[in-house]
Amino acid sequence: MHLALLHGAQLADSLENAMLSNDKLFVVLAVVLIIWLGLAAFAFRTDRRIDRLERKLGDSQQTRDP
Repeated sequence: MHLALLHGAQLADSLENAMLSNDKLFVVLAVVLIIWLGLAAFAFRTDRRIDRLERKLGDSQQTRDP
């Protein structure tokens, strides 16, 4: 069990060193950042559209009420 954990830790260290030495880690971080920014922009845009639809629906219901 301990040997498996030790091997996993060594593998993680070697992977991290390989990615840092080739600047691949920064590429991965940049891609993840772009994905998060895209998701945030999508959520913000969707929220604005829903607000606009709610206001339009509220206005149309107020004009129909006597």
